[in-house]
Amino acid sequence: MGHLLTELKYLFKRFVLIANVLPAILGFFIAMRYYNVSFVDIWLELFLLLTGSGMIVAGALSLNNWLEVDVDKLMERTKQRPTVTGSLSLRTILMVGISLSLLGQLLLFFINVEVAIYGFIGWYTYVVVYTIWTKRRFTWNTHVGSLSGQLRH
Repeated sequence: MGHLLTELKYLFKRFVLIANVLPAILGFFIAMRYYNVSFVDIWLELFLLLTGSGMIVAGALSLNNWLEVDVDKLMERTKQRPTVTGSLSLRTILMVGISLSLLGQLLLFFINVEVAIYGFIGWYTYVVVYTIWTKRRFTWNTHVGSLSGQLRH
């Protein structure tokens, strides 16, 4: 189990994950103060936001790794990813990516539809628009990647 957790931690790029979830947390606390709501009244929403956002980001990062395995084999910086080393099968990574994305989306729906829509737009922008469509075709792909991070919050 320890091996699996280590590999998943590397797959999820924990600093990218934290950098994407942190603004959602900060926005939550700003909104809480703005609307003068007690933490006791909405702690469940914070839990759902943290867990759902984290799952969506981790799912998107997993799918990005799965889609980029051919390029990752060529780059020195990415040669140790589980997709390249084979420490996790590509099928496992695909299933993890899909499962986390769907579960995270479901948790965000429990908050409200608007939050779920923003979560989906961020996921779609990162996985489809950035990873699949622009990353290998255009030099301005980094702008799309940064936009997807903003939308996931």
